[in-house]
Amino acid sequence: PDGTVLHGLKLRDGRFIVRKYGVNDNPKEALWFGKPLPTALWDYPLFAVCDTMAEAVRKTLSDESGEEMLSLKESFALADVTQILPWQEKLDDRIKAEALLAAIDNHVPAEEAVRVFRGKVSSRAAEFLMQKANELDNAVLADFSKKIRIYYYLARAYTCSEREKYLSLCFETIRRSVTDISGQTSYLSEARIARDAVKVNLPVRINFGGGWSDTPPYCLENGGTVLNAAVTLNGNYPIEAEMKRLSEKKVVLASTDSGSRREFTSIKELQNCFDPADPFALHKAALIACGVIPEKEEIPLADILDRLGGGIYLSTCVYNIPRGSGLGTSSILAGACVKAVYELLGIEASESMLTSVSCALSRSCLPAVAGRIRSAVSPRASRWFPRLRA
Repeated sequence: PDGTVLHGLKLRDGRFIVRKYGVNDNPKEALWFGKPLPTALWDYPLFAVCDTMAEAVRKTLSDESGEEMLSLKESFALADVTQILPWQEKLDDRIKAEALLAAIDNHVPAEEAVRVFRGKVSSRAAEFLMQKANELDNAVLADFSKKIRIYYYLARAYTCSEREKYLSLCFETIRRSVTDISGQTSYLSEARIARDAVKVNLPVRINFGGGWSDTPPYCLENGGTVLNAAVTLNGNYPIEAEMKRLSEKKVVLASTDSGSRREFTSIKELQNCFDPADPFALHKAALIACGVIPEKEEIPLADILDRLGGGIYLSTCVYNIPRGSGLGTSSILAGACVKAVYELLGIEASESMLTSVSCALSRSCLPAVAGRIRSAVSPRASRWFPRLRA
C-alpha cells in the first residue's frame, strides 16, 4: 500500500524476515499504521520468520502470523549483516532486468531501454533475462516477439564480444520460427538422380509497394502485404539455375556471373551455409532445404553421392542485372535452385511446395543476410515499414 516500507533481512540461521511499517511510524511509539500496540513498535513482535524471502513477503503483506514472530529490535539483532549489501546488489540487478522487460512490453526503443544498466550489465541480470527468454514459447506470437527482443536488447546493452552472442541468439530464434512455418523438407535418404541435366530460368521482380513487410520478424508479428510483378528482360528470363549429373563423386558449385567455382568432397563444408562472405551459401542451402544434403548428420559425402547415382553440379547466373538492383535476384535465385534440384531428382513439386522450401532455404542462410533485417527487430524500426491492406 501507499506509504508502506518493506525491509527484508536474511537472518544468521539462513531464514528470512520482512518488516513492514509506515513511512510516518515512530518506532518509539506504540502505534503501527495508526493502530495502537501494547508496547512500542520497536519492541512488539509483528513479523513472521520464514524459510524463504518470498514466503516472508507474503506473510508480512497479509499480516499473517508464523510459528516464530520477531520485533524490529529482535530482527536487527539476529540479522546476517554480511548479506545486506549482496542482497541489495541482487535486488538492484532484478529491478534493472524487470525494467528492461517492462520497456520491451511498452515498445520502448532498445537504445533508450538499455540505459537502465548505465553501460554495465551484470552477469546476474543477464542470467535472469536469459531465464525469462528460455521460458517463452516460440510458437506463441507474443512470446516470440518478446523472446527475440530480450536477446536483441541485451545485445544493444553490450559493447564487447557478448553483443554478437546475443545477436546470434536473436537471429537463431527467428531462423527456427521461419523453419517451423515453412515446413522444411528433411533429408531424403531415398532420393535418386533422375535426369542428366536440367536448366531453370525465371523472371525478375518489380516491387510497387510493401517491400520488406514480408521479411521476418516483421511479417511474423504483423503479417505483410506486397504488390509486385514478374517481368522479363528484353523478352528473356534472366535468372538461371543449371544442374548436371557428374560421373565423379563430388559436388561442384558455381556462380557463373561472378566467376566463382569450387569443388567439394567434404559434407561439413557443404553444411556450412552461414558465412555471409561465402559465394555458395545459397547453393549449399538449396541442397540442404531440398533434402539432398542432411542439415546436421555427418554422413560421408561419397556415400550420399553413391546412393544418388553420381556427383552434382549446380551453377547459378543472373544475366545483365547488376547486384543490388532491388529486382529480387537473390530470392528468385533461391526458387530457381529449388526447382532445379527437384527436377534433377524427378520429384513433382507443387507451387506451394516450391514456395515453402524456398522459404526454408532463405532460413538456412539467414545469417548471410542478417544485416538486411537487423533493423527490423527493434520496435522503432518496425514503424518504418509500410503497412498495406488488401
